[in-house]
Amino acid sequence: MPIAQSTTIGLTAAGAGATGRAQHELDLFLAVVRHAVALERDYDPPADRPDLQLGFVSADVAVLLELTLPEDAALLKRLGAILYTERWGWTSFGGLGTDVWEVRVGREVRRFQHVPDIASYWDLRPKHWVPDGPGPVAMSPMAPSTPTAAFLESGAEYGSATEQQGTAIHAARDSAVNHHGGDMDRIDVLVIAALPEEFDAAKAAGLASAPAGPGVLRWEERGLDGVPPFLRGEYHVDGKTRFTVALARPTQMGGRATGPFAASLADRLRPASLVMCGVCAGNATDTALGDVVVGEPVYEWDEGKQSASGFEGDHRQFRLQPRWLRAAQDFDPSRLDSYGDASEDEALLWFLEQLHRGQQPRNHPARDAYFPSGTWLRRLTQLEEQGLIRRESTGEAVLTTDGSDLVQRRLYDDADGPQRLPFRVLAAPMASGSAVVADPDVWGRLKAMGMRKITAVEMEAATIATVAHDRGLAWLVAKGVMDHADTRKDDRYKKFAARASAQVMFALLERLVTKTDTGTQRITELAGTAQIASASGRGGAGNFPPGVAEPARVDVMPLLDKLAAGDPVPDNSARTNGRLYLVAHPVDAAAEALAGVSTMSATGDLDAVVHQAVAARGGQDFAPDLGSGMWRRRSSGMVKENGIREDGSVREDSLLVLQIEENGTVGVLCGRATAMARSQWRPLGSTAEPAEHRVILPSLVLGLVHGALRVAADLANRYAGYNGPWVIGLRLTGIKTAIAYEYVQSGDEDVVQPYDADTYQKTATASTADLLRTPDVFTEQLVRALLRGLSVDKRYLPYAKSASNE
Repeated sequence: MPIAQSTTIGLTAAGAGATGRAQHELDLFLAVVRHAVALERDYDPPADRPDLQLGFVSADVAVLLELTLPEDAALLKRLGAILYTERWGWTSFGGLGTDVWEVRVGREVRRFQHVPDIASYWDLRPKHWVPDGPGPVAMSPMAPSTPTAAFLESGAEYGSATEQQGTAIHAARDSAVNHHGGDMDRIDVLVIAALPEEFDAAKAAGLASAPAGPGVLRWEERGLDGVPPFLRGEYHVDGKTRFTVALARPTQMGGRATGPFAASLADRLRPASLVMCGVCAGNATDTALGDVVVGEPVYEWDEGKQSASGFEGDHRQFRLQPRWLRAAQDFDPSRLDSYGDASEDEALLWFLEQLHRGQQPRNHPARDAYFPSGTWLRRLTQLEEQGLIRRESTGEAVLTTDGSDLVQRRLYDDADGPQRLPFRVLAAPMASGSAVVADPDVWGRLKAMGMRKITAVEMEAATIATVAHDRGLAWLVAKGVMDHADTRKDDRYKKFAARASAQVMFALLERLVTKTDTGTQRITELAGTAQIASASGRGGAGNFPPGVAEPARVDVMPLLDKLAAGDPVPDNSARTNGRLYLVAHPVDAAAEALAGVSTMSATGDLDAVVHQAVAARGGQDFAPDLGSGMWRRRSSGMVKENGIREDGSVREDSLLVLQIEENGTVGVLCGRATAMARSQWRPLGSTAEPAEHRVILPSLVLGLVHGALRVAADLANRYAGYNGPWVIGLRLTGIKTAIAYEYVQSGDEDVVQPYDADTYQKTATASTADLLRTPDVFTEQLVRALLRGLSVDKRYLPYAKSASNE
């Protein structure tokens, strides 16, 4: 490929190793990757932005690696360059070329959690080629065929190297500002078009033809520090602003150029939805030229491993939100300007063109659009009488020489392409690749890779979905079919496909996106997970969890330490199982807020509260549960113990301690955070006993946390009259190498990575009203990251039931 003067070339880890002088940089690079793995495993996104990914900045890395001297700035800059070039799991990067950079990290980083050295890293690193030799070894020359440099993105629209450095600093700064709040130049919908023709089509489709709309009354050119230029407009419906929209395009098509381009705009403009329109190739068995495909799902079809035995796909699919999908499925394009019923002449030409492409029109899904009921036989007879087709003994139509000549002449003469077509809108699978495809066999190959109903192929949809997913945004990709990826592909339908897709996109946005009075865009469908209504973000004054007016003034960690210190098996080495500790502490409650707790135990009221909490919680049964054991009096309140014999010995699988203190604090200690279990499956023909595995019971963890929060809130509300803030802490210890019990049950214990940390710890703050109304929401907040680490989050989340029912 030609290299422009403005093209940025980045050094890979292989290239750094090949220099023989970059051992320190490679060591630092691996340290950052390992640190990112640890942070991502424990990262818990805010409740109001559940898809927000982990982020950190160069200043954090400088402290971690002790690179705080002025002369370390150059080293941080080089480290940032390697981190940007390598594909280790980052999803957005700001500040390239400076020592002030910021990075966001996705779950893909977890593949490097056990990487001991750079050679092992290289073996796991995603590649789009097959190396002829081994991967990089630090301080050793590289195999000649192993790429040591990567072409990043053209700097043409970012100016000179000096300007790029200033731009990068602004981008890193603005990314942090946008994450924590601030208006900047925020818009509701960001539209990306990859090609100039697609950009022009979107610009025209979005423009209103009347003062009241629908559409943008006037596009305004905008340019902000650190981001490419874009058009901004206000989309009006019935004379009122429905949403604000920005429209932009990169200088090159393809996911490699679109990714950083869309990410930089999304980080600066902070849209609530990211969408794209344009053109694609459509599967000839399912689409007609001019049809519009809304990607569902979208994925990178050439992502995976290429070896001598062939290509093994590693496809990560992105799916539309349910409401967006339904809107696309139900969409009727007949009112759009680009839609028009086929005339008699257009229908006959469509019929001949299908035969020219080697397809039988009778079986084509678009037949009814061109041949309404009652016209099929009459028109076939007409074509046969004109000598343009002949009929085989099977009844199938075949082009005659005259018919073939007519089709080719008409196709050649029709340089402008159609203006109106009876096109359809299909919500169907869309695959993204890194190259333009002109191979009719591509559909069979993609089907063989596992996507049975593959309908469209293009180059950017998966990138758009990835950028949106990493930022918790709604997304939509609508593309018009301009060809069938065969050897007969041409650009005759390109303009129409671009125009139709843009009109469909704006029509769907008009239905799905609204604007609130405060100017914050509201998507009418949540992103498939329970969320807590909150007007604030994560940073700045007033940005606290729902229902809490200010941060807790009490550290819950010493309370967890105190609970753990009372473990009846104090010696860790003597424990067979892991431990679960939970504390819910009312910050401002009086010291004797529950002074009558001992009387409650005698009258049975305390047991009633516990049993009501367990019954309201629902879910799977497990043991030990909160209702197990006998109440005992303590100086600080009441304790219910189970699994502790009279001689002081402990049955860990039954161990459960529930503490209710007079100040309203509730504590839970469970001796079954982990247990040992054998697989119920064994290899065919084997008589050996299956091996034991250390397991975590997710239903037990969720149930104990949920039930304890209900108990705490109910006691505070009914008996203590306390309605103030709470601090909550959850800690699991001794869980390293454990896997979720479900994998042992299914016989899949060997295909899942065991938990790689010995301790899991999360905290939360809430009010009594929050805990009474949505204890399940706070349960999810405390346990979500653990379930992700065990790879069972999709089974158990969203756990929040009451939030979704309100």
